[in-house]
Amino acid sequence: MRYDRISAFYDHLSDRGCHPSRLQRLAASHQRTQPGSWWLGAADQFRRFRGWVQQINFVVFGVIIVFTAFAWRKFLKGGVGATWYPIVRGLEGLGLIMDGFFSQDPAPGYPKGAVLTAPTLHAVIHQLFAFVSITAIAVGFFVLAWRFAREPRWRGWATYSVITGFLTIVLIATFGALSGQHSEIAGLFERLATSLGTLWGLVFLARLWAGTGFGLFQGQVSSPA
Repeated sequence: MRYDRISAFYDHLSDRGCHPSRLQRLAASHQRTQPGSWWLGAADQFRRFRGWVQQINFVVFGVIIVFTAFAWRKFLKGGVGATWYPIVRGLEGLGLIMDGFFSQDPAPGYPKGAVLTAPTLHAVIHQLFAFVSITAIAVGFFVLAWRFAREPRWRGWATYSVITGFLTIVLIATFGALSGQHSEIAGLFERLATSLGTLWGLVFLARLWAGTGFGLFQGQVSSPA
């Protein structure tokens, strides 16, 4: 069946350490003996075979995000958000790094046979920094919206950024609520929440590539011949 092939493809990618907030958040799997990955969050993949690879993914990507904070500081220099946006990006990266070091507790029924127990210290720390990371993502969009509102050629992006930040909060809250009910589609909402930023970033880069100046490069975009 096509769905079985998707499941096998997902497991192949997961076991080889594909990025947690990209490929692993977009693929799906279904296993009759345990919950499918539409239910599981990205951190639950720590409990898969070679789960340590997933933990490394979190740490490495977190470090990359921390370094992008310095790039954003330079990019936004001289305008609104030049201080606060790099700060929230740094917090987002820190949250991912800490989540990589502190694992999520097993979910009820996953791995197979797992039962609900009192939260461990590792799980409490993981949840705390997961909250820090996703909150930083949403707040970052609001900070950029503030900056876009002051950029003549980017004012429409203020609205786009506010909507993206708001939807991020709504979707991750939905994920949390459905996870508490052990819904089979809870993980889908986590994937959607974290994918919004990816889409936003791709469209933003495409507009810069097309020649619309912004921030540090406001007056450095050359006109096509």
